[in-house]
Amino acid sequence: VKTWVDVGAQFISRVERRVRGGCFVPVEIPVDIHELFPVYDRVYFDGRLSGAGVELKWGSKTMTKCAGMCELKSGGLGGIQIRLSPSLLQYRSNADVKETLLHEMIHAYCFLDHTEMDRDGHGYHFQKHMNRINAGRNPSDPYRPFGGYRITIFHNFVDEVRHFQVHAWECSLCGHTIRRSMNRIPSEKDCRAYRKDLSGW
Repeated sequence: VKTWVDVGAQFISRVERRVRGGCFVPVEIPVDIHELFPVYDRVYFDGRLSGAGVELKWGSKTMTKCAGMCELKSGGLGGIQIRLSPSLLQYRSNADVKETLLHEMIHAYCFLDHTEMDRDGHGYHFQKHMNRINAGRNPSDPYRPFGGYRITIFHNFVDEVRHFQVHAWECSLCGHTIRRSMNRIPSEKDCRAYRKDLSGW
């Protein structure tokens, strides 16, 4: 009989250890994403995002798996919404917040152009705009970091994601451990032995 054993108490993330050790000392005034958005839209996207009614908001505190998300609402009929994670970005620098916002704005721009409709898509068109902004030296952008932007395809916030995955279960059949931020016991399909391709999850 396969059972899931709660082993969450064994895990303390590196972020939590750093917080407990007092390593996080605020040295920047947090940026206002709603002030950044119209400037970035005008400088890098010709104002098309604001013109199309793209919505920007902070996500809920339970948004702990990704730093940002851009999605078509109601199958594209309800507009485009960008959400940023307050839980993950609270530990990051202003530059990280700016680059996360720009990353998601590129997704929104690609949605408007119908060039890449999958929010996980980081193909040619996404990378073209990413490289254009990273290489840019536009004086109309007062928020540009001294060394320029370093927007990437994937957000490297592993420690922050792990910090919120306080619930962990170990499968007695396959021995795999799955971690989650929500206290929800894994299902039968989460067992590696259940999956014929042995790919895990």
